[in-house]
Amino acid sequence: DPCRDDALRVLDRLEAAHCLGIPTAMVGQGIGPMDDPQLRARAKAVLPLVDLILIRERFATPQLLTALGVDPQRVIFTSDDAIEMAYRARGKALGTGIGVSMRVAHYTQVEEQQLAVVRPILEQASANYKANLIAVPISHSAHELDDQVIRELLAGQANAVHSPWRFEPPLGLIKRVGRCRIVVTGTFHTAVFALSQGIPAVALAKSTMYMDKFIGLADQFGAAGCQALYLGDTNLPAKLAAAIDTAWTTAEQVRPQLLEAAARQIELGHAGYRQIYELVEAKKQVRQQ
Repeated sequence: DPCRDDALRVLDRLEAAHCLGIPTAMVGQGIGPMDDPQLRARAKAVLPLVDLILIRERFATPQLLTALGVDPQRVIFTSDDAIEMAYRARGKALGTGIGVSMRVAHYTQVEEQQLAVVRPILEQASANYKANLIAVPISHSAHELDDQVIRELLAGQANAVHSPWRFEPPLGLIKRVGRCRIVVTGTFHTAVFALSQGIPAVALAKSTMYMDKFIGLADQFGAAGCQALYLGDTNLPAKLAAAIDTAWTTAEQVRPQLLEAAARQIELGHAGYRQIYELVEAKKQVRQQ
């Protein structure tokens, strides 16, 4: 729903391609929440026509697609495409910092009052473990500006480490995450970059959209390595402090299972893309006949 207009345009293009007999596939998809009547009606009309839909989580998307009339045989779980790059860049050992990422946008529903709750917990964790707070901004889009949000969150903290560059390529961000023992994040791909390198994530969300994202990651990597917390919880300070302590003390223990989960999901991704290749080849043969 937060991306309603973009989604409607994508659905129009998919429908046009189908009408022209062009193979259609959607990749890396996390679909929903979707309650807008017009968007839901268009999705119900178009998505069942798509040849293959590769999804990045199993928590919410499959049920929604089924409700929209999509044949489950056309839906393939592949996880997130960014996992492979992060997994390949993993270090031989855990880092020593605490990665920090947060996003304030209309679709995350995060507000200053939640940042005010999180700020002292991060400061205390940094002091407890003598760990730098390493900023990991993912998006610099005008409606997101992660870097500014994180600077505000970490303002006044002596152990905060910000990148000297305004923009970093994905591999640069992945390597920043690789300097951490754990991450505390309100952005999806910081969690992906961490978990794929065997680094536990404490994920913070307010909106249903982001809770679904992080619960999906917890399902894929295991709740021991990915703890999803609701930012609107009245007991958030205690729960966040406990989650950070758990992540820090169990990091070495959970690392092997996180790396194993990442490797397994990479293979699922490769299998999904092979099916797209086979789909296109099959349609080419039919046309040639």
